[in-house]
Amino acid sequence: MKTPEEMLSFALRFGQIELPTRKVEWDKLKADITAFVGGRLGRVHLGTARIVIISPEDEPQELSEKEISQLQEEVARLLVPRTDPHAARIFPHWKGAKGIVSDRPVRVITEWITLIGICAEPIFVIRGTTHDIFLHFLLSLLMQPLATQIRRCPAPSKRNPTQECEKLFLRIRRQIYCSETCTERAGKQTRRRKQRTA
Repeated sequence: MKTPEEMLSFALRFGQIELPTRKVEWDKLKADITAFVGGRLGRVHLGTARIVIISPEDEPQELSEKEISQLQEEVARLLVPRTDPHAARIFPHWKGAKGIVSDRPVRVITEWITLIGICAEPIFVIRGTTHDIFLHFLLSLLMQPLATQIRRCPAPSKRNPTQECEKLFLRIRRQIYCSETCTERAGKQTRRRKQRTA
């Protein structure tokens, strides 16, 4: 994940998915979380022009299933507006659905360093747990203009065609639905309505 768009899209998916059941899927999810927080690699992050070094106090690949589940719950809380009546349907794994932002503070340490003779620009260093760095980056992304492109999918639900899908997604250009599947489902519903009225 190199761009803010990729990062925000991943965070939206992560907050809404059912957690994996197989080890291979867990390993892929851990790799995605590691990519989101940047692992231990220095890189340009969150659309800044500065070099950012991410220094987790723990190893992102070693997160337990419980820690990932807790992170997902907090991500879901950040993504759901406080008064959203659809929260329980969008995030079925999250039992609260009242929009409480966080049970605990996010703690990250940030500092500037200068490498004399190596780099003319100061380097930004972020340290904290993987959990806190993830939430810090997500909050930063949600404060950027990019977040205004978050949409709720209006396609008919797969399980109940009388309801909408309502998944959150990051709109790209004139995108209306969260996925190709929802686009096809909406198209079929529109064709059926036209056939009935004809």
